[in-house]
Amino acid sequence: MDKAEHEYYVNWIIADSTPFRHNDKYYYIKSPSREARLYAQEIFFEYYYKSIKEGVTNREEVYNILAKLKIWDQTKEKLLNIMKKEMEDLKVKIFQNYTNSPTRRGYKIALKDTKNYVNKLVEEKFSFEQNTAEGLAGYAKHQFLIGSSIYTSKSRPYWKSFKCWELPDNILNIANRRLMKFSISDSDYRELARSDIWKGIWSARKNGGLFGKNTVDLSDSQKSLIFWSILYDNIYQASDCPPDEIVEDDDALDGWMILKKRERADQLNKDIINDLMSDKVKNSEHIFIVCGEEDIEKVYNMNDIGGKIALSQRLNKIKQGEIVPEAAMPDTIQKIQMEINKQGFGR
Repeated sequence: MDKAEHEYYVNWIIADSTPFRHNDKYYYIKSPSREARLYAQEIFFEYYYKSIKEGVTNREEVYNILAKLKIWDQTKEKLLNIMKKEMEDLKVKIFQNYTNSPTRRGYKIALKDTKNYVNKLVEEKFSFEQNTAEGLAGYAKHQFLIGSSIYTSKSRPYWKSFKCWELPDNILNIANRRLMKFSISDSDYRELARSDIWKGIWSARKNGGLFGKNTVDLSDSQKSLIFWSILYDNIYQASDCPPDEIVEDDDALDGWMILKKRERADQLNKDIINDLMSDKVKNSEHIFIVCGEEDIEKVYNMNDIGGKIALSQRLNKIKQGEIVPEAAMPDTIQKIQMEINKQGFGR
């Protein structure tokens, strides 16, 4: 976006009003009221149970059928999770190689391809939900929220009452198409949060408020912009805040945040395990922890770099023979040699 677009979208978010034209008249789409959101939830349940009563399958039943037909099963679900983890790893590598332009560009290309693949899997997965009971109920809820958010003037709603929901009206489809043109991504919200026009408004918020609303009445766009603004504030206040060129690169900054999150998680796991161990166990050279398959990575990451290298060497050594004595382990041999050198016996 350029500066003019920054100004346009920031003003659109502040105004919380999307204008559109229908039958030579102007209308405005605003955020739904508290009452409308509550009524919309009632409509969701009404259509959900009505769909179930008419024989429409729910989400769980659909995925059970898809699994039996091998269309979407645990294999694909695991693949999706693996690819999401791969995206995180690529972002970390982009951050770690930010001063190496050729390598960074290579990881950027790989990340783009991985994102496209993940998006295809996500689209495939959720395409099965459109005609479920939840999908139909969700569509009814969405349509009601659109209709209850249309105004003919600043304060006059298009519907005279919520009962108008039961009447067919093409204006809902027109309003939907208009909103689609204003649909902006997380990357756009991040850019707006970093823009000069918004930063000036954000920095002055304590003196004159922000959107003139209670928190519960904020629009989704307003909440998104606030979320990213707070996140960037926290990043800039961090003692190890990355340079501006990384902050302005979404992928690199994500990599920095993922790395920090993993470091905190590893330290927390270590603290929890240490609290459960006796002093004798803590001082042991090797500690074995029984865990489930889903916790293997957590336990593995409790090792420092030296521990991970030693574990890798041990596993490679074990693969060479069925029984390997402790004295023949690579890290044990290394420690013995270091002790010999320390005592001066190796000269």
